[in-house]
Amino acid sequence: MIVYPDIEIKDGKTVNLTRGLENNPTIYDISPLNAAKQFEADGAEWLHVIDIDGVFQGGRHNAEVICEIIEQVKIPVQVGGGIRTASAVDWWLEHGAARVVLGTAAVVDQHLVWGACGRHPGKVVVAVDAKDGLAMIDGWRTQTSFNALDLARKFENSGVAAIIYTDINRFEEDPESSLAPTTEMGTELNIPVISTGTVSNLDDISNLRLLPNIDGVIIGRALFNKTFNLKQALEVAQEPGVDSSLATTGVAPRHPDVTYLPAKHINCFSVYATDTDKSVAFYDKLGFTQHKNDVFGEKGTIELRHQCGAGVLLIPIQDKVISPGHAFVGVDSIAKTRSHLELKDIKYDESRTSEGHTFLGVKDPDGNTIKFSVEY
Repeated sequence: MIVYPDIEIKDGKTVNLTRGLENNPTIYDISPLNAAKQFEADGAEWLHVIDIDGVFQGGRHNAEVICEIIEQVKIPVQVGGGIRTASAVDWWLEHGAARVVLGTAAVVDQHLVWGACGRHPGKVVVAVDAKDGLAMIDGWRTQTSFNALDLARKFENSGVAAIIYTDINRFEEDPESSLAPTTEMGTELNIPVISTGTVSNLDDISNLRLLPNIDGVIIGRALFNKTFNLKQALEVAQEPGVDSSLATTGVAPRHPDVTYLPAKHINCFSVYATDTDKSVAFYDKLGFTQHKNDVFGEKGTIELRHQCGAGVLLIPIQDKVISPGHAFVGVDSIAKTRSHLELKDIKYDESRTSEGHTFLGVKDPDGNTIKFSVEY
């Protein structure tokens, strides 16, 4: 589980908003840049940096300070706060942000998310802030009618890198709050979930680490108040995860559904292979198992079968030069497919059509292309 130290910036200063109140910030005696450098020195893999003035007013208000952080640290920086237009997304990524966070904009203009993901695959994160189960926007000032989980589901196949889920009730230390909403979010979504608003002590990190599909945790106040330090947080977060035997009781490993490719239909296709052993090993990672040899009278041809019923014919060639082919595979979830490919260490390219459909493309050892899409 990745720990994202949270640096919130208001009027150029490092702050934390008590209960999210704009006019009552806690101001810390350390500059945002020095805080970033200290977190990097302590082992942070990522930084989460928020323009608080942008959260409440929209637009860029602390861009100079944030760009200074991006330029002077070597770890990736995830930037949020006031990013509500396509041009704002492009601007931050052009200025070195590793990822941008869309919160209010994602709720009021979901097409913005689809377009941003199409232009910048893997670099857009959606923040869902929830109170009493409903999504909040405008810095938690406006309650919407959207159920938080239903809203998050709308982005399942949009190409977003993760969902940042804020449990406002827990952040506000509601005595009735629990990790149940965060657990539900992780269980129901295939997109990686980053939790925030849930950590006040090291035990909270330990508990989050055991929840399904919680990919990371954002921590700010506890670090700046020195409840614990980043090194301690990282030690807890990097402890062994959930035992897969616990999955039947409702606690699952991070990738409970990606040990197989989530294919729903495949047209049988043939490919030429210069090294059938390499090709068999590659397709085995995608869930195609060897069925039989010498099918259809072609000597040396190998038939591979996927559990969804479709097959691939590997036709051996030696010196003959043949242009690589391509095939399309329908899947039930781009998020699951992406996770499966990453789990199997298969490189892929991500692209989108003008209609917003996402494709993941991989190449086999002979350059044959396979494209995965929900829409196929």
